[in-house]
Amino acid sequence: MSLKSSSIDSNSDEFEDIDILKTELSKLQAENEMLKDETSELKAKIQELNKLVDS
Repeated sequence: MSLKSSSIDSNSDEFEDIDILKTELSKLQAENEMLKDETSELKAKIQELNKLVDS
């Protein structure tokens, strides 16, 4: 295998790794948004329950 061919293979592997990382990042960002929404919903429920307890 020539040095040039080896370099191309290495670049292809790096691009593949970058794509995998971008995909993982997107999944984590989506999960993060979902968890933020869930947190907001739970905070609202806690507020409602606190009002009930206080009354």
